[in-house]
Amino acid sequence: MKLPYHNRLHQMQPDGMHTIADFISHVMDMLIGKHDGVNFVTSGALAWCINGFLPKQQEETLLLVLNVIKRMVSPQLKEEDIPELQEDAHSALSLFERDFPLSMQNLVTHLLHHVVDGFPTFGPLYGR
Repeated sequence: MKLPYHNRLHQMQPDGMHTIADFISHVMDMLIGKHDGVNFVTSGALAWCINGFLPKQQEETLLLVLNVIKRMVSPQLKEEDIPELQEDAHSALSLFERDFPLSMQNLVTHLLHHVVDGFPTFGPLYGR
């Protein structure tokens, strides 16, 4: 039974940027300790830092996830690009679940699967 005021989509979507920030924080804490937020990922600095640090398959998977996150937080996103971004997000996160230990897979990691779902209703994460 759902409560009449409970709308999971409206509850989760406004916090999409927090979900991405929490995911990045979790990955950064696991890899190198402290982090410098979303800009560290979107600028390509994290991709540069992990070059050669992880086994090849894990590195490629993490780069795919970072690319998806960069696209999710982009200030401009065309409506016709949303289905492709959604598919890429599911694919990259499925590979992440395959290639990384369970200790890196938590609720925040799972919530990234659903962030793009809110774009048609709530708009891009940039500016939320």
